[in-house]
Amino acid sequence: MGALKVAASRPGRPVQEGSTAGDGALPPLPGWLWPLCWVVVAVAVGLLVRLPGPATLDPDEHAAVHYLDSLAAGERLEEPLLSAPKPLLTVVHGLAWRAGHDWRLLEALAVAAFALAVVCLARSAGRLAGPHAAAATALAVAGSGPLVLQAARGNSMVFALAAWSVALDALTRGPGSRGAGSREARPSGGRPSGGGAAWGVAAAALFVAGLARAESWLLLPLAAGYGIVAWRRGERRAALLVLPLAAPLVWLAHDWLLTGDPLYALGVPGRYSDLVSGRQVVPPADWLALVARRYAADPLLLALAAVGVVWLFRRRAWVWLAALGATGVGVLALLGLQAWQGTYISWRYFDPADVALRVAAALGAAAVAGLVAGRLPGRTATGGGGAATAADPPRAGDPRRSGVRPRALGAVVGAVVLVGLACWPLAPGDPLVDSTLDRDTRLSANTATAVAVLAQVTAEPGTVVTVSGPQRLRVAVELGLPLDRVRDLFLAGRSAPLDRALAGSAAVFHDADGDRPAERFAPLSTTVPSRVGDVELVPLRTDPERGLYVHRVAESGG
Repeated sequence: MGALKVAASRPGRPVQEGSTAGDGALPPLPGWLWPLCWVVVAVAVGLLVRLPGPATLDPDEHAAVHYLDSLAAGERLEEPLLSAPKPLLTVVHGLAWRAGHDWRLLEALAVAAFALAVVCLARSAGRLAGPHAAAATALAVAGSGPLVLQAARGNSMVFALAAWSVALDALTRGPGSRGAGSREARPSGGRPSGGGAAWGVAAAALFVAGLARAESWLLLPLAAGYGIVAWRRGERRAALLVLPLAAPLVWLAHDWLLTGDPLYALGVPGRYSDLVSGRQVVPPADWLALVARRYAADPLLLALAAVGVVWLFRRRAWVWLAALGATGVGVLALLGLQAWQGTYISWRYFDPADVALRVAAALGAAAVAGLVAGRLPGRTATGGGGAATAADPPRAGDPRRSGVRPRALGAVVGAVVLVGLACWPLAPGDPLVDSTLDRDTRLSANTATAVAVLAQVTAEPGTVVTVSGPQRLRVAVELGLPLDRVRDLFLAGRSAPLDRALAGSAAVFHDADGDRPAERFAPLSTTVPSRVGDVELVPLRTDPERGLYVHRVAESGG
């Protein structure tokens, strides 16, 4: 609470900029540059994920469209699914699909959200520590292969990250160029320069984050406490930060309307563990060892992150520390509790903690680079003129000008190089990103072909088809079919022999790369009429090179 009181102290006293020429700082960037940066990052990431090629969305995103259709029709979900509903995606993805009936639009929105996160984090870091911190943070976040893949798949993580970043940008928008929470800005460090608008933006962003990812709920009590302290010290509109506490209630209401169970989404990981992966209890000690092994593989990243955390403590940047602590240590602790219950933990669940580590490392790299650059030769005596500040940048002919830009550029280069080494491989050169996009693009193209074939089959009322499990929701949405007419090949084949899984279906869509284990579904990888148990397969469309197989299914006469 003491930290909150310092961060939210009463405005009105002068702010020391502290952004001296010796720090290697550059004059503040013009406001129009940040929207331009957002466009540039969005276009670059869009090209990296191969837009406008086939959309590479996850089943969760296809499910979000189905959820909105069900809610709009006033209907309950037909059956429990293995995709956790998220209210924000229900609205964003559902409306985007209705607007264009093109999955690429959903992916483009995710890419735009990811670019917004990159720019807001970079701007916040730049305000705190200068352009070298902004550049390092942008590279650390935009260069993350897992995050780029999340953007390509339209995952909720990028929307939550964007909302967290907007909130951080608003809450640290202090009157000085160094921003709220820094040592120099401490007298008014908790007061966003945008006044009530900034508090409102932060509250709205946190509310949106709370509807995108349940992990965001860890941030809401911290933000509410921060707002209450600021409110008690005279910032009346800071009380708006209490409003995001309603986000979990909205989420529960969303699930109740959709399924009749307000806790439905919270139970999805357990259902997935019971049905697909199997439960494996990981005791706390083993969890700590697992986390240690995961991050010990990147010693430079850890070292820079440690420097960044110490630097933030010395700057008394409490908002930054609270945000990084909740999304880093807080999320890892939450995952540890789930693992202790035997719940399956996907590698994607580590993304919030990974981002927190990368951002802390970027700030650490900026601190190291700034320290080294500040010792470079070229410092000039200022006489009685004093040091350059962000509020009074050196102008042409000013004796303070000499040495400022070389040191600033040296700090930028140094910070970027350090972050690049710590976060290597970066997304554009990451072979895993490239191979994953290859596979996801192929799966998407196969599904588009299969939908065109199955549309003819399902034109007959009551016809049932069985399709590749990961594509079930997409097929149902595109063909406008209820889920009881589109079976999940994986789940059906898991609980029964393959011929019984196909019984009653008019056709089957099998993707050799998407349906695992491969040996279970190998009989479907045929290009000629064949028999599987008591059913006969007649190929409608096959392409062995792409792993695409669509067959007509007929009951065997004998």
